[in-house]
Amino acid sequence: MTLAAVVILAFLAAACGGEVSVEVTASDDDGEAAPTTQAPEAEPETTEPDTTQPDEEPETETAAPEPDEEPEGPPPNIFDDPRDGIFDEFQATYDRGDNPFTQLDAFCHTHDPAPDRIATDKGIEADSISLVHLRSKLEDFAAMGFAVPVGNVAEMYDTFTAVVNEQCGGVRGRMIEMHTIELEVLGATVDEDRNAACIQAIEDY
Repeated sequence: MTLAAVVILAFLAAACGGEVSVEVTASDDDGEAAPTTQAPEAEPETTEPDTTQPDEEPETETAAPEPDEEPEGPPPNIFDDPRDGIFDEFQATYDRGDNPFTQLDAFCHTHDPAPDRIATDKGIEADSISLVHLRSKLEDFAAMGFAVPVGNVAEMYDTFTAVVNEQCGGVRGRMIEMHTIELEVLGATVDEDRNAACIQAIEDY
């Protein structure tokens, strides 16, 4: 078969079977060259977009905040009674509020006088309060061998009066006036003397 016939057959095959490229190689010895065919190029693959939803991320559990540590001991401004029991129950319900004489950090606090003060009873005037110290003369027991070393009680009362009046500003504006009546502890009229002293304290002060 001649070279021309081979070429014609190649074109016929291409027309009937799709795209076919034909290469003809001539040999050095003028012999017949076999046509080589190349397979048609494959169409490029199309990649469809991935429409799958990503897995949902696991919910992260939020740790609850740790509660603040409670301070040791009783709440502020509540006395921790060492006797416990009903005494602690009373202290827990006792309202100290802003009372200048019931706070825990001091015996008393300076405070403003109460407005519009007036005399309310005998011994309670607008600007003063009369207190009477009925002092038993305990030192007289020493002669009988029963000494009672309680200290100078009169001085204790005077100190109390000075602290309230000078450091605290009195009691809501009323200054304390301390009076002392001394009483015998020995004798046949001890009881009568005490009754008389009580009447004197009420009537005179």
